[in-house]
Amino acid sequence: MQILGSFERRHQPLISHRRFADRMLKVVGLWCLIAVGGLAVGMAGYATFEGMPGLLLIIATGFVLAPIFHRVLHHFHVETHKQD
Repeated sequence: MQILGSFERRHQPLISHRRFADRMLKVVGLWCLIAVGGLAVGMAGYATFEGMPGLLLIIATGFVLAPIFHRVLHHFHVETHKQD
């Protein structure tokens, strides 16, 4: 999936705030789709089995938090000078 696999590498500069915001909007949109799907499955499962956990919602939250953590980690690993 190009949405989730388009991160910059350690030796590349950070992307602009605009591109990062666009990336986050895509991931939040994907998270919303997964959350709504998970909610539908959860409601159906709860109605059928009475007690299905909301694990899918927890996993979907990772799609939103992963790019934020990646950007923070990438910020601390950007090389500012060239090595010989």
